[in-house]
Amino acid sequence: MRSCSAPQSAVKCWALRSATGYLAAGRWSAPTALEPNLPLIAPRVLELVYTAYDMTPLARDLGDQGEPFRWDEDRRAQLRAELDAFFFRVYGIDDRDDVDYILETFQTETGGLKHNEIRDHGEYRTKRLVLAEYDRMAVADAAGVPYESPLTLPPGQGPRHPGRGGGGGG
Repeated sequence: MRSCSAPQSAVKCWALRSATGYLAAGRWSAPTALEPNLPLIAPRVLELVYTAYDMTPLARDLGDQGEPFRWDEDRRAQLRAELDAFFFRVYGIDDRDDVDYILETFQTETGGLKHNEIRDHGEYRTKRLVLAEYDRMAVADAAGVPYESPLTLPPGQGPRHPGRGGGGGG
């Protein structure tokens, strides 16, 4: 089993480790099942991947006309946590304790996401952020209101690189 030591989406890593079981159980959703959730997913993915000019064609395909997003590690961690929490919920991980347990598996004796973050940030930041957003999503669902990101600038509207012409960007 592959360790999850790279700074990647916790759910992506967990999904890679669990894909065989999910496929066998018939619980893996087709991409069309995610279509109603594109307003939540697309701006976060756009901001996470469109950080360099070579990704401009993808940004244009997603309807974005601005400059690439600036790399802000704290903002990126929050965007990933929102996606991770969302996908835990989409794939039926309905118990917060199960989310906590899954996040605890992203470690090895000498590294992995948990230990690397404790070393780099003094805490298991991904776990704190994912659980916080998981809880916020549950509260929003229970109240029948849409989930809203706590980010000051909404996902997909984060800080951008200056325009290539020097006039500032989107």
